[in-house]
Amino acid sequence: MQTCAVDTLAKNQSSDRNANLRSGEFRNIADRAGSYYQVRTTRLSRQLVFNLTTFTNPADVYRMNLDGSALARLTWNNEELAQFSKTRQYPVSFRLANGENRNGTLILPADVPFPPRNIRIVVWQQGGPGGMMNNEWSTFVEQPYALLPNFGFGVLSVPLAGREGNSPAVYNKLSDRGNFGQADIDEQAEITRQMISRGWTSQGKVGITGCSYGGYFVLQSIIRYPDLYSAANPQCALVDNITEWSRGYASLMPYLEGLPPFANPGEYRADSPIYNTGRIKTPTLTFHGTNDFLPITQNENLHLQLTSQGTPARMLVFVDAGHGLVGRDSLVEQDVLQKYQIYAAQEMINWFRNSLR
Repeated sequence: MQTCAVDTLAKNQSSDRNANLRSGEFRNIADRAGSYYQVRTTRLSRQLVFNLTTFTNPADVYRMNLDGSALARLTWNNEELAQFSKTRQYPVSFRLANGENRNGTLILPADVPFPPRNIRIVVWQQGGPGGMMNNEWSTFVEQPYALLPNFGFGVLSVPLAGREGNSPAVYNKLSDRGNFGQADIDEQAEITRQMISRGWTSQGKVGITGCSYGGYFVLQSIIRYPDLYSAANPQCALVDNITEWSRGYASLMPYLEGLPPFANPGEYRADSPIYNTGRIKTPTLTFHGTNDFLPITQNENLHLQLTSQGTPARMLVFVDAGHGLVGRDSLVEQDVLQKYQIYAAQEMINWFRNSLR
């Protein structure tokens, strides 16, 4: 988990802990989980001022003393939005068969008690690979923390192998011993089965979504576990690791896979969803922009394979949108992207409503 330093100016940090640079001590910034951005401190005030946002609350400005006391809210710019949204978040923990723990957050509709009983839950993974999964407000389809729970679905966010917030060994796990395309996917499947065994949800009520590497994670999950997830929504997905090596992030794939593809072609094919669509039975809704740096033609080919084999599938193509619908490399204005977001949100909600019983 990233940290921000009390004795220095810190920008764009997103953690609930801070480090004293003199003593090396780590302690909570405040008394609640969330992401803390644009952290400022002065010697005169002896206070921190920062933007605080969580899965269930949009950002506003807060302040508190350096010792963590006297947390006070300074702005109510997003209060109307906060009141309109009716969700709750709960810390959750899962112990894996290998003895390791994975901690995350379950976001629920406000009228659903915790622990939930037999509800529809969508599991989500961030883009990457690597990087953090922040506890922050978002209604984007790429990060539907406040979107899906306001329409009756639970959303589970758990940093798995390859994510910040775990040990160095867990962070590096995806690139060790041929684990890429398997380790974090297998952890999520184990966690999903634990949710089912706990009675939080049941077979037929679990969906999965994510964008970029998260989209890859979705496709690889429904390939490795074709009977576990009952609805899938891959967005702006990486689907071919060989192509990614040849025309994308050329240095990353050999690092993750251990060798370049000409030295281990079987592993690259096994870890690339486009070569394994025959195993997909899960109803699949795909989002992709025509200006995405991940080639849309490959996602179109994957979609055609799904429809040809009879797998329920729908693909939405967003003209001139870049990587995702949040603006990166897009050739359209923000107002068009906002319309794309609204349309995609409606399609996502309908897909999960119709596919999860």
